[in-house]
Amino acid sequence: MKTCEEFQELVSAYVDGELGDEETADVFFHLGSCRECRAFMTSVLHLQSFLQANEPPAVRSAPAPKVPIWKRTVGISFPAAAAVVLTILSGTLFIVRESNMPAPVDTAQTEYVYVTSLPEVDVVASPLPEKKTN
Repeated sequence: MKTCEEFQELVSAYVDGELGDEETADVFFHLGSCRECRAFMTSVLHLQSFLQANEPPAVRSAPAPKVPIWKRTVGISFPAAAAVVLTILSGTLFIVRESNMPAPVDTAQTEYVYVTSLPEVDVVASPLPEKKTN
């Protein structure tokens, strides 16, 4: 047999909507014979209705103003910021180093051309114009 304290816990569960059909029947059977538990159930129901009636209205906050993306602030932890800075620096140093290096010469594919003789050239002389003297 359950005690009144156990039935009062079941009454609280009933008010919260947490009891099954069989337990609900047991609670109401006990309430028919126990004045103390009926008074407890009445006080719990009054408390619940008072709380529901006096609930503060839902607070509606004004929507946050839209801030352009270039004006937004970003919060980032120190380790993450350090990792980003180191990544940017190492990438920049790699690019600068690679751009200053001369292109490697592949000697296996280099062709050499030697000029051994020049072709003969015929020179035709034309008379030089005469200089006028005054």
